[in-house]
Amino acid sequence: MIKLIPENSRYVGKTAQGRNIIMAQLISDTCAELAGVTEADGQVCGFGSIALAVTDGELCVLDSSGIWHKQSNGAAVTQGNA
Repeated sequence: MIKLIPENSRYVGKTAQGRNIIMAQLISDTCAELAGVTEADGQVCGFGSIALAVTDGELCVLDSSGIWHKQSNGAAVTQGNA
């Protein structure tokens, strides 16, 4: 399960298509759940968004190309390595 923490997220702009971009703070059970996730509650997660993966004990950060990275070692989060 992935949950957006709206009170800790903030609006930072709009996409070319007019969608809201937010600097998101998310919480998830595992890193694997974050693989491919670039939206939360219908809003686009911006570069630098963060997610706490509780079961894995990891903090993950979204890069500018939409890939989450574990902060413990910089590894990209994918379905295969999460």
